[in-house]
Amino acid sequence: MIELPQRRAFATREDFAAAVSAAFEELWGRYLAEPVSTFIPEWALGNCESVGMPLSIARDGGDAHGVSSIIKHAIERKWSAIDRIARVEHDGVWRVFFEAK
Repeated sequence: MIELPQRRAFATREDFAAAVSAAFEELWGRYLAEPVSTFIPEWALGNCESVGMPLSIARDGGDAHGVSSIIKHAIERKWSAIDRIARVEHDGVWRVFFEAK
């Protein structure tokens, strides 16, 4: 589980920014360790979120932007953690599915 920082928990913007960067680094490491699948896992067919882009863009460095957008989206929605992720590449599309709470 990747804990997500909440802005109000930090005295300064700098402290919050450092916590967001740490959360991104943790999620990025988990993303890199996650095996690439060609199918959507069963757990992702229910109530979960995802980000996606053309596979060619993701393979050209866009995947870091996509993972960063997961952190941004989750913090904006005031979620406290990301429980699991799945990396899927299918039909020229890159997607990362994630469960957050």
